[in-house]
Amino acid sequence: MKYINVSKKNILLLNKLIGKNILFIYVSGNGCMGIKYNFCKKKKSSGICLYKNIYTDLFSFIYIVNSKLYICKRDFSYVFKIKNNIIKKKCSCGISFKI
Repeated sequence: MKYINVSKKNILLLNKLIGKNILFIYVSGNGCMGIKYNFCKKKKSSGICLYKNIYTDLFSFIYIVNSKLYICKRDFSYVFKIKNNIIKKKCSCGISFKI
């Protein structure tokens, strides 16, 4: 089942960036608005499979389900971003949010 939306272009880019690893997305309670998305590369799959090689934990699942993952190029690196309709307010820097 597909719990997160990712374009074909971003899936190809993700595979290039992480290789045979997985992308693990989770939320933590920090930032000016209180909640923030975090991304890390892992060697083994654990938790809930959102889509192909993208995973999360049970707590973070409710903050990620039905969202859209973007990969944006910034200077000499790439940045992961999530667009989610449950977010009611973002901080001015755009990193943390409230629901």
